[in-house]
Amino acid sequence: MQSQSLETATASIGAATPPHGEAGAATAATRPAWGGLPSGSPEAALFEALRPVRRRLANADGFPPYIVLSDAQLADLCRVRPGTFEVLAQVRGVGQQKLAKYGPQLLAAVRQHAAELNLALREAPEVIDEPSRPRKAEVNRESRTAAEQVLFARGDSLGELCVALQLAPGTVVEHLLRWVVTQERPGLAPWVSDADLARVQAAAASHGLQAAKPLFQALNGELHYPYVRLAQGFLQAQVARERMAADD
Repeated sequence: MQSQSLETATASIGAATPPHGEAGAATAATRPAWGGLPSGSPEAALFEALRPVRRRLANADGFPPYIVLSDAQLADLCRVRPGTFEVLAQVRGVGQQKLAKYGPQLLAAVRQHAAELNLALREAPEVIDEPSRPRKAEVNRESRTAAEQVLFARGDSLGELCVALQLAPGTVVEHLLRWVVTQERPGLAPWVSDADLARVQAAAASHGLQAAKPLFQALNGELHYPYVRLAQGFLQAQVARERMAADD
């Protein structure tokens, strides 16, 4: 029953196509290889290099790989080859939650494997002409994003943000994390103190940054889970930025 619910939910968000080589043979015959990328192309080689990365991210959360990115979405990642969070946000299938949760690892992996294949990265987001009369859903999304940014910049507490935005704590954390990591000088104050960030970082030395739960348990629950998740995501982004700087 659980797997059927997961498949139903996946289909509803348009990500039901399982990845190449990771589903049954019945669907493999009808699915384009490498997400539709040309066979033998550098982009197809990048696709193959990124498949294990997608699998590791999915395994850490107990999901099938196509929940992280479908084949078509992974192919788009290979075409765009983002070098920044802003460009990654334009990749098909990478919304706010995935950008915050998987962004640092995806950027680091793309940068590493693209360099090995002599593929250039896109550092600046594509300029997209706005329609003269945007749809209502687009206006509402833009208005919500603008409202979030005002509240984040003001430093409202997580509780206040949940009430103001009418979102669950986990969703607020993901939105806040995306905003934090894209700032010119990223920082977690006032939500997580430097001392608490250092405690999470110390726990990560033993438990890694792949998942927040082991860090939460290592701190004996003394730091509430949403703040641990916020610190974990921030540290992941910090590691990715340091790797990018070292590569440059």
